[in-house]
Amino acid sequence: MDKRTLLAFGLIGIIIFLMPHYFRWINPPPPEDPFGTQPPPEIIDRQQTLAPADTRLRTSPPVVVTQVTPSGDVAAQAEDQSASLEYQAKDIHVETDRYVATISTRGGLITSWRLKDYFDQFGQQLQLVGIGRGGLTTTLSGRSLNDYEFVPSTDYIEIQGEDRAELTLTTTIGDQRVVKRVLFQGNRYRTEVSLTADGLSAQDWLAIGWDGPIADTEGGTTQGGMYAMATDLVVTLAGEEIEDWTVESINDEDVSMPSGRNLSWVVTRNAYFTAALMPRDEVIYDVHLKGEMQGTTSFFSTAIRAQYPGETLNFGMMVGPLSYSILKLQEKDLNGQETFANLDELVQFGWAFIRPILGPMTILCIHAFTALHNVLPNYGFVIIVFSILVKVVLFPLTRKSTESMTKMQEIQPQMAALREKHGGDQQKLNQEMMKLYKDQGVNPLGGCLPLFLQAPIMFSLFNLFRNAIELRQSGFVGWITDLSKPDVLTVAGFDIHVLPLLMAGAMFVQQKLTMKDPKQAALIYIMPVFMIWIFWSMSSGLVLYFTMYNLLSLFEQQALKRFAGLKGIRGGGGGMR
Repeated sequence: MDKRTLLAFGLIGIIIFLMPHYFRWINPPPPEDPFGTQPPPEIIDRQQTLAPADTRLRTSPPVVVTQVTPSGDVAAQAEDQSASLEYQAKDIHVETDRYVATISTRGGLITSWRLKDYFDQFGQQLQLVGIGRGGLTTTLSGRSLNDYEFVPSTDYIEIQGEDRAELTLTTTIGDQRVVKRVLFQGNRYRTEVSLTADGLSAQDWLAIGWDGPIADTEGGTTQGGMYAMATDLVVTLAGEEIEDWTVESINDEDVSMPSGRNLSWVVTRNAYFTAALMPRDEVIYDVHLKGEMQGTTSFFSTAIRAQYPGETLNFGMMVGPLSYSILKLQEKDLNGQETFANLDELVQFGWAFIRPILGPMTILCIHAFTALHNVLPNYGFVIIVFSILVKVVLFPLTRKSTESMTKMQEIQPQMAALREKHGGDQQKLNQEMMKLYKDQGVNPLGGCLPLFLQAPIMFSLFNLFRNAIELRQSGFVGWITDLSKPDVLTVAGFDIHVLPLLMAGAMFVQQKLTMKDPKQAALIYIMPVFMIWIFWSMSSGLVLYFTMYNLLSLFEQQALKRFAGLKGIRGGGGGMR
């Protein structure tokens, strides 16, 4: 081993040693209190009404609806005392197959929403309501109703399967009455929400919204090179147009989107979960957004406003996981009617200009991934088998590319002779080169075209593994305990990400075996280090896939040499380069 090789290995070792410190420097860990400082006074009531973390499922009959009063009109009890803040707010318990929710009589707000099938880092049911007042905020002609007392029709709901239950919340302001209804179904994440008001004029308007970000569901850890706790994304869809908003773009100001647009939904989300409101009526809506930093947390409030049409305003609401299959189910309301909400657009399939190509391909990969998981319960093994299947599907392209590159290498002496003979006449040289390609049956683009055709598949898989909630908290083997996060193995007090090193090692060996031109030697060392830098803090599921893909490419390349009788192959294999 010469001095240059030893020096290269030494530099690689230094980079690997310093890399954890570099990533800690550019992505500092969140503070002990992820919300930074004590929240402002206007949101303290939200924290005081949160459901306790150790809430357990109640062993009750499948459907329980306990009435607050055995008889009498609920609205009659919602006297104008609602305008007084001197009352003791009560919590309404709602439990379905999918979630356990708490709704306060103060403002009729959702103050807690815990998912039964998803858990936080402490093993508790996952809380999606973060700081702020919570969900289903209500405003009447500029007057906030979030501190008014709403009289409920029941204080306890528990349903399962196809069973449904409706919660009615009523308040009065002078001679005006506002009724908020929420319809739940036991096996659905989606609910149906309606607002009705009496005593309003044609100039009055109603607004419903969500105050506060989705909670930090990942404990401040990183995912895909970004903090998974980030809730600084609000997405709105108007027709076919998606608009993304961050705290920086809102810049501590109220943002009003113009009316007259075909609004489909307004969403607050983080990496894996969302709270979405979907208008259902053919009326003109305004969208109002507000964003500001509170400590280290991006704080959002959203509202959908409409001039009161003299009848009920209807909305769909979905609070749950960003799973493509689950989001597709929300296209239909609880009565089975198509709503064309297109919530599946929330699963990011790449940049907008390539989404028409990558979207269908990513969806196909999702279906294949799901089918494999029905057979293999461990997602780590699903990824391995999936990578093998992808190599099998792409093998014809890989073989074609390898054969084309081999033919190009075989005519290199003739090409060199032509360059020497016609080096001074570029036009003549090009003509002779094309004649040589035709005589030898060689396509100069044959080695690149198959690899180019593979690119959409590779980008689709990148999007799939980077955004798949199915990998969240799914372990594999040994130190790989969560495929949605980087793998971490502590050695001598240092955190080492093993999979990026294995992936880079496979790439190094592959390039070493295929290198012919000594001038390319520098790339053998540069590219693996570059890929380590790129994938160091990516999810272990994503890195596991590309590690397997590179290893399979290495074996595939050697098999093509040995069994196809191809000699002197330089290139091919289809691995990441």
